[in-house]
Amino acid sequence: MTLQALALSTEVQAAALALLHFVWQGGVIAALLWLVLALLPSASAAWRYLAACLALVLLALCPLLTFGYLLAQAAPAE
Repeated sequence: MTLQALALSTEVQAAALALLHFVWQGGVIAALLWLVLALLPSASAAWRYLAACLALVLLALCPLLTFGYLLAQAAPAE
């Protein structure tokens, strides 16, 4: 497989778009975490830690879910 054919493959294009979408998705998740932490300044450290861990899990899942969604959209209808 040539480099040009690889670059034009559906999987590579879906991965590139997933990373591009992750830029705004990560920004939204970070803004939501900032809002939650701002609303809970006097909350226990455990609640703030839970919110931060949830944000990290979402950050890890977003590119994977977006990649799967984009691949499903690109698959030919059967």
